[in-house]
Amino acid sequence: MKIDWTNIWSWIVVTIASIAGIVTFLLNIGKIFSGIGKAWHWLYRRITRYQPRVPKETLRLIPKPRHSWWSMGTFDGEPSMQLVCDWYVTNITNQAVKVCGARVRKPKVDGHMMVRHQKENIYGGYYIPPQYTTDGRADFWIHPPIKKIGEPLVLDLEFIDQYGNIHRVKKVKFNAPQPKKKDVEPPMESIATIKDPIEKEILSVLQSEAHRYKDCGRRVGGLGSVVLNYQGRKVTGVGTDWRTADSPEMQSIVPDPQSAKLESDNGTILVRYFQSLTGKDIQRFCEVLLQRISKGNAYAPIGYFFLYVGYRTNILKGVLKSAKDNLKGDSGYGFSDLLRLLDGILKYEYQNFNSETLDIIEQFIDGLDDECLFRIPERVRAIRAYILSNKIISS
Repeated sequence: MKIDWTNIWSWIVVTIASIAGIVTFLLNIGKIFSGIGKAWHWLYRRITRYQPRVPKETLRLIPKPRHSWWSMGTFDGEPSMQLVCDWYVTNITNQAVKVCGARVRKPKVDGHMMVRHQKENIYGGYYIPPQYTTDGRADFWIHPPIKKIGEPLVLDLEFIDQYGNIHRVKKVKFNAPQPKKKDVEPPMESIATIKDPIEKEILSVLQSEAHRYKDCGRRVGGLGSVVLNYQGRKVTGVGTDWRTADSPEMQSIVPDPQSAKLESDNGTILVRYFQSLTGKDIQRFCEVLLQRISKGNAYAPIGYFFLYVGYRTNILKGVLKSAKDNLKGDSGYGFSDLLRLLDGILKYEYQNFNSETLDIIEQFIDGLDDECLFRIPERVRAIRAYILSNKIISS
């Protein structure tokens, strides 16, 4: 039988062409579905781009009225402007939000912002709970200065949350410092004209301390000649009261008072002089010292020093009474610094107090503005508990 190779080859060619056509069709179908898939992904991204998983707006910031100001200072020894502004900060989301940064838009200056802890009266980089309003304070330094004393300042500010969102607040007005009026300081007494030897000795030390306070006073966190030695470190004044939030530990008084000592070389001179006196001279010492506790004389700024001497010489009650009667309401910080030192003494040297002395302190602070008392009431309560615990252990 003769094979018809012509028909066979024709059939093979047709079959191959059919297979090629099917393959081409399937490839085209794949391209169509691939194109549809790409189009769907593009469309999906376009739709969901404005619906992110993290919020785009988290905070509302409202400046507190009359709580934005600037003052002249120094930065690295050069004149600079310090800007401070207080805020009501509200988290408008259902997630905890943290303010991670703050800056001035023009001139471009980075600063920082701290917010108040939810439960404690302390500020730091805390998260703000959902739907919660807290207090905040922002701080910036601009150098060189762009304004002169007396000129108001208006700036646009930006605050950044942990998601990178920028919250702008426009035209924040910072009140300007006013030119200082030259204060007329009460004159120092002339020691050369004083006949009483006890009065002369006391005033010589008081005047020395007044000069020390000018060099190391409230401006730098100091209390004149007073220094704190704690755990081998020397600190100006009474240091800073750092606390750990949400801690169950006792933080009102230090756990190791034996490692703490408040000292003053000028104070030590007067204390030793007091200890050298006898009879009526002791009474005269107390009279001279207490008579100088007044907001109308040159010794008003060193109210803390009278407290130090009174505390070391066991005439604390008289000093506190004179300060409350004659120094409270002074135009400077004499009475406030007295309270600051008392707060430090209670924190670091509480082992020297007894129940009767604490009664004197509580009677002294009765009626005073709570916001000016530092942590004195809190520390007094902690010391009372400490005294009771010692009684129980020793019984």
